[in-house]
Amino acid sequence: MNEKERLGFFLCECSKNISGTVDVHKIKDELRKLPDVVTAEVTNLYCSADGKAEIIESIKKNKLTKVVIGGCSVKQHEHTFMKVLEEAGLNPYFMQLVNIREHVAWVTDDKDKATAKALALLKAAYHRVQFHEAFEKKEIDANADVLVVGGGLSGCEAALNLASEERKVYLVETQPSLGGQATKYESSFPSLECCSCMILPKLQEVVENPHIELLTYSDVEEIVGFFGNFEAAINKKAKYVIPDKCIGCNECLAPCPVEVPNEYDDFLGKRKAIHFQVTGATPYIPVIDKETCLRFKGEDCTKCRDACMFEAIDYDDEDEKINISVGSVVLATGFESFDPALIPNMHFSPDADVYTGLQFERLISNTGPTSGKLVKRDGTKPKSLVMIHCVGSRDKRYKNYCSNICCSVLLKMSSQILEEKMAEGIRITHLYRDMTIGSTGMENMYEKLKQEGVDFIKIANPNDVSLNSQNGQVQVRLPEKTMTADMVVLGTAMVPNKKADKLIDMMMLSKDEEGFVMPTHRKIDAVSTPIEGVFMVGSASYPKDISHSIIDGSAAAGKIASELKPGKKLEIETLVSTIDEEKCSGCKTCISICPYKAIGYESEKGISVINEILCRGCGSCVAACPSNAITARLFEDNTILAELGGLL
Repeated sequence: MNEKERLGFFLCECSKNISGTVDVHKIKDELRKLPDVVTAEVTNLYCSADGKAEIIESIKKNKLTKVVIGGCSVKQHEHTFMKVLEEAGLNPYFMQLVNIREHVAWVTDDKDKATAKALALLKAAYHRVQFHEAFEKKEIDANADVLVVGGGLSGCEAALNLASEERKVYLVETQPSLGGQATKYESSFPSLECCSCMILPKLQEVVENPHIELLTYSDVEEIVGFFGNFEAAINKKAKYVIPDKCIGCNECLAPCPVEVPNEYDDFLGKRKAIHFQVTGATPYIPVIDKETCLRFKGEDCTKCRDACMFEAIDYDDEDEKINISVGSVVLATGFESFDPALIPNMHFSPDADVYTGLQFERLISNTGPTSGKLVKRDGTKPKSLVMIHCVGSRDKRYKNYCSNICCSVLLKMSSQILEEKMAEGIRITHLYRDMTIGSTGMENMYEKLKQEGVDFIKIANPNDVSLNSQNGQVQVRLPEKTMTADMVVLGTAMVPNKKADKLIDMMMLSKDEEGFVMPTHRKIDAVSTPIEGVFMVGSASYPKDISHSIIDGSAAAGKIASELKPGKKLEIETLVSTIDEEKCSGCKTCISICPYKAIGYESEKGISVINEILCRGCGSCVAACPSNAITARLFEDNTILAELGGLL
């Protein structure tokens, strides 16, 4: 122990939250007896302005070198008291905050026992704090620009919230148009509001925002770096249409001799080799599909170019490699639909009148393959329709979770069919396990459908339903009975976007057992990831509807705006782990265990190295190291042993 140490104790009554159970004045008298303790004081609220001023005055008056505070939780007020020490001219790490509220007063009824326990913890802190070293806070230059990966509603919302004169946003979308899966829907639940009327103005805002660089038909190939300083490599695919010349007149489409199944309509309709991905595409510029265009198959076809009076067709266009620097990354990678062909008893095939929810949505959409006419594959009107809920959901054989919105979507479709009188006299039956309809207004829609004659049959497990198509009808076999239907709609699960796996793995983000990206905490920090500066929104982390996706985008933008301020440096964690090069054997155990991907390997020296900018000082590597080569600052062996000794 350093003879020059001058220690001070400050015990908080916390408005009787502590002093009502713990005798802080008795403890104060005991602490004053310890060697090198210059002062021990008690006040009502040390976190108040007056309380903080008392600590500052005492530190200066008594020339204290180390401080122990007995109060509430470290999470709540450690930063508060570190600032107090700084204002008093003392290094902020020369302090130990002891939680005698949650750990003692609130959990121990007996006053004598509570007082003894609090005294023991404070004595332990007295021994510990004498080993505390001075550390200086570190700051790094930071880039305030942001990369948003995914141009669905969630990604667009994040981009719009972040873009400003001082902050550029790069919005990268793999498809030619913005909007994601939401653009496939004719209407939204529960009000049957026109989806395109609702979302297209927002998408157009993105296109027109001068502080957003929109990179559609592009893929992020690599992201490296850390919070404040990420580098990303992007491949901007050739569209073979010059955006600055094209006015979206559509004259190039009709002459194109190629027709292929349209993936946007889930292959129910056709499109040309040169096409708009979406009716009302944003931006409204067509692309040429190189895989199906006759010219790229060796034929001398120039029909689309000949039809373009603005000379916007460029067959010599090439992919462009773009490198950007940003300070933060938002992943808005969206979802896919579960493939019902994985359920053998449903005999899902493109020839039967059995459709996924998304396929059926396109079928009843005015911009779909039948222009909104509800017809079977043979062109006749259906007289009966069966909707099966939870296909691929809530079943350990497939996906063991509820996708949240499938029930509402199927109810919305039923309501739309009846409201728009798409098929007079049609009989609609829902086969469901449980009706999950949490959105406002959906209960009213559910009750109204029942009043209008829609049948709802509760069954044990929709995934056990057997489907067989014959003679233009679908046989729907349940355990207790069999029914026939002209058409069947499958409410398929929402599953993680497989196309995003490469990027997620590249960034070393953790995924849950279903493949969704794991947030820092699903309840209290649902848009952050363990990798600082990387956020995720929308259905990247779990199935979400439009409103919750928009909320996610705003939440992530808010976090970034508060942490990554233009022109400001970033303060990084001071209490990080360090590696003793002499002891490190290069076994790489620490690399695999680090949740923040802060440890790399230096091959020349054959040792692990810690990136202090990424390290959060959690100590996982310290516990895992078989060579005892890693130490966490302020958690060195002598510090911890001194604290334990003080308890004995």
